[in-house]
Amino acid sequence: MADTGGVGVREFQGDDVGQVLRLLARQAKINMVVSDQIPPGTTVTMRLEDVTALQAIAIIVKAKGLFMDRSDNVYYIKTGAERTAEPTESDSYQFSYSRAADTAPLLAAQLQSKEPPQIDERTNTIFFRETSSNIASIRQLLVQIDRPTKQVMIEARLVEVTANPRQSYGINWAGVVGNKTLGYG
Repeated sequence: MADTGGVGVREFQGDDVGQVLRLLARQAKINMVVSDQIPPGTTVTMRLEDVTALQAIAIIVKAKGLFMDRSDNVYYIKTGAERTAEPTESDSYQFSYSRAADTAPLLAAQLQSKEPPQIDERTNTIFFRETSSNIASIRQLLVQIDRPTKQVMIEARLVEVTANPRQSYGINWAGVVGNKTLGYG
């Protein structure tokens, strides 16, 4: 489990992005590989308050148009070109509760390969191609989506009452107390 490096102020001015990422990785106590394909001379100038080292890494990666993948407890920082050059694998998921057609747009937005998913409505299965570094997180997303819908049971009991006009309703004040009969009237 990664230590987030504590919350604090992170400030850098004109520093090499690779060196900043490695420094933050040491503070967060995480394993990180930074790509050599990041253009030399790429610098970062930032001041962030109340963020952990791991949050600062994510912010820098996003701001510089880089990508961060996690595999086997190692974070990989890559360029966009490296990510699109990654080979893709085919995978599928058969839904038990959700409809594959309903989840396709959500899945398409999460796929890094940007290849649209295919649906087999007969078997309620979705087929997709994704980079090997992201396939596990896509499967985890699909498992989270495929949950039974919570249901509420509504129970009604009907009682049938027939009104009898000859039957008297009210209180019977007559009663027996010991050997005495009480009455009114």
